[in-house]
Amino acid sequence: MSIIPKSQALFVGHQKIESNVLEQINNGRPHHAYVLAGPSGVGKATFAFRVAKYILSGANDQSSMDVDHNLPVISRIISGGHGDLCYIEPDATKETSIIGIDQIRQVSKFFSQKSMEGGYRIAIIDGQLNRNSANALLKILEEPPEKAMIFLITDSFGKLLPTIRSRCQALKFSHLSLDETKTVLNSLQLDKDISAVALASNGSPGKALWLMEFGGIETYSQFLATISAAKDDNLQKINDFCLAHSSKSGESGNTFIAIGQMFLDLIYRYTNGEVNDSDVTLFNAMSKTGSLSEWADTWHEINQLFKQAIDSHLDKYQILVTCFTKFSPKYKSN
Repeated sequence: MSIIPKSQALFVGHQKIESNVLEQINNGRPHHAYVLAGPSGVGKATFAFRVAKYILSGANDQSSMDVDHNLPVISRIISGGHGDLCYIEPDATKETSIIGIDQIRQVSKFFSQKSMEGGYRIAIIDGQLNRNSANALLKILEEPPEKAMIFLITDSFGKLLPTIRSRCQALKFSHLSLDETKTVLNSLQLDKDISAVALASNGSPGKALWLMEFGGIETYSQFLATISAAKDDNLQKINDFCLAHSSKSGESGNTFIAIGQMFLDLIYRYTNGEVNDSDVTLFNAMSKTGSLSEWADTWHEINQLFKQAIDSHLDKYQILVTCFTKFSPKYKSN
């Protein structure tokens, strides 16, 4: 099971972000481009579609972006059949996490045409850009079309071109609270107890679903134990985990991706001061092996390693070993 952003009627958390954007829309002055930045699985894409539904449906409730999902216009948005909405995501047939230049050219062509229904045209770009696609997007942002809105969704805000960041309004999303996470998971009517996985997800319903599907709490517990082993320079335990969760074992690549997200979520929470009671000992150890800026750099390094492993079919075992050793005091001292 996964959360399909375009189909979601429920939106939980991030009330300040919604209030600010709603006020801009009601005042007739929405920004032409927004960057929705933050950890994965917390509702960034759901929010982008929520705004699109609110605007394209002609809703006039100035206190909320809630719309009636039984409206025909909402059905067209969900099915991908609305002529004034363009949604771009990585091409699944190419097994890549990157949005290419040809896809951004589709956005450019979309904005070169007149509105099909006489209102706003909205583009949602959900994924990482390479140099060519980033430059192509920049050309659109430099001369923004009239009555147009762009939502660029990223979990790597710092990796965007400075010229793109400067032309967009940044909306910074954070992890949900435990209660908010449970609300999202309960809305999916899962036939499972979600209490433990909600806690392990660290405020990311998307991650919670990953954990349930690809190893669940057992893999997450093993991951935390291996992080602790790396902190204590226990190379054997690191080796055992990496062998069990890499291509050497023939395990699903989805589990490998989920483990990558565990690394990124852990470092993100540390660098942003989002501490659970169970994190105190580990976070204290991390504070002794690197500054916040150094750990932020480590986040980007690990993010890039996993993207390379997925896109270029690199050795998953070696990627995992490299990432765990970044938590070793010996590694940090070198």
